[in-house]
Amino acid sequence: MKMKKLLALLLVFAMAAALFAGCNGKPEATEPTATTDTTTAPTEDDGENYDTGDASLDNPRNQDEIGENELLVVSFGTSYNDNRRLTIGAIEAAMEKAFPEYSVRRGFTSQIIIDHVKDRDGEIIDNVGEALDRAVANGVKNLVIQPTHLMNGLEYNDLVNEVAQYSDAFESVAIGLPLLTSDEDFQIVADAIVKATASYDDGKTAICFMGHGTEAESNAVYAKMQQMLTDAGHTNYFVGTVEASPTLEEVLAAVQAGDYTKVVLRPLMNMRPFGGMAPEGRSAALAAQVLPTGTGKLESGVRKIADFVLDGNCAVLCDGCAQAVLAEMPGFASRAVDQPPIESAAFAPHEAFNETIRTNLTLLHRILRTPDFVTEILEIGDRSWQTLSQTSFEVKRINRTVT
Repeated sequence: MKMKKLLALLLVFAMAAALFAGCNGKPEATEPTATTDTTTAPTEDDGENYDTGDASLDNPRNQDEIGENELLVVSFGTSYNDNRRLTIGAIEAAMEKAFPEYSVRRGFTSQIIIDHVKDRDGEIIDNVGEALDRAVANGVKNLVIQPTHLMNGLEYNDLVNEVAQYSDAFESVAIGLPLLTSDEDFQIVADAIVKATASYDDGKTAICFMGHGTEAESNAVYAKMQQMLTDAGHTNYFVGTVEASPTLEEVLAAVQAGDYTKVVLRPLMNMRPFGGMAPEGRSAALAAQVLPTGTGKLESGVRKIADFVLDGNCAVLCDGCAQAVLAEMPGFASRAVDQPPIESAAFAPHEAFNETIRTNLTLLHRILRTPDFVTEILEIGDRSWQTLSQTSFEVKRINRTVT
């Protein structure tokens, strides 16, 4: 029992040390907690056109000569080499330092990630079954398994069931609990979240954390974390998920209900989104991998960025980056798109439009469903800080004739 408690506490602090590293003195958008159950890995068909780092710097921890005592760290896994070394690798190294009497080994639960890393980089990582077989072959007597999972969900249950098949292979087997199990665990993680984002907490900033989410009942940990933050007075902190509840839409509605001037988005996962990527490459990675809107672009000019925001759009800034990612998402109030009342008796399509060009273009795209129907943004005139004489309009065309 003492070992389990020590491992649980070590896991929390190892994550904090590995995942809260900052950029230029500020917390980098890193994930303060462990991976969830539903992460998917890229496949060869994704056509990777980005660098995930040097795989040779990562220790797969699949060596033999384990000895009698083994500490097996089980993670879902990631195919991003730098990310794997800086998060999972950092946790494993911290456990090795804290428990020198144990040989630390690695096991991933995602076979897709294992296969992808092997095919792309030649690095061999054990799955849980292979890691257990390796332990048996090396004569391990005392096996301790610590997962880096966030919750007691599908992945954790599968791990417990697989380990149960090896219960007679060792003199003793102990399985640590997921990160968020007890009320004390929630409090430790909540405190770590608040501490990691203290530099942003000015009362005018909404600080949002996004986890993956799961279809299992354990998805309730997100709502509990939200309630704990709110009860502690951190009413500007919001917790959502990518694939479950609270949804992104629910988080947005909660943010919009407040009087916030800025929003900070942080992942609630065991990863560093940019790994060891240099700051100058982060904006490009963000535009290509996170915001592939088709209208997003990079801009370094302060005045151009300001003009873009004043037009009702969004500029995404990364710590340490010289460029901003510009994404169009105007939100000015406009009339609803209703059926024209004077045409109710006409025997013809009753298409309606309003004064918002983006809304009208969306309606046209609904009718003309072809990738050849494209948009060009043209600007006429000039804009200064004293006068506004610039006019933006759009030209729509069909690239090829449709018969």
